[in-house]
Amino acid sequence: MDSNRSSRSGRSYSELIQSKVFTNWVNLKLKRRIASAPQPPKFVSDIRRDLSDGVLLIYLSESLTKEYNTPLFTLKPSSRPEKLKNVTLVLVYCNFTRFSFVKIGIKIARGIL
Repeated sequence: MDSNRSSRSGRSYSELIQSKVFTNWVNLKLKRRIASAPQPPKFVSDIRRDLSDGVLLIYLSESLTKEYNTPLFTLKPSSRPEKLKNVTLVLVYCNFTRFSFVKIGIKIARGIL
């Protein structure tokens, strides 16, 4: 398949490959977090959908920083404001530690990555 051609989802072949590689990397990092999670996290299958509520993103950031003191977050967010709060919380937390994201929070919450 040509890298410029689109799949049925409207994403190019290269975007699909990048998504699969990133998904595998995230799952590898999440394995570290499973043991200490209050509710063991599921693994990521669809990066856009699974990170959009912020919960797995919080677990990922904790795994990467090896710090498990993220302020309280909504473990099972059901509304869009709760999801956006979780995503914002992890972005602020990562910025405070050593990671920096620019203009990405709303894209994650909307599943636009």
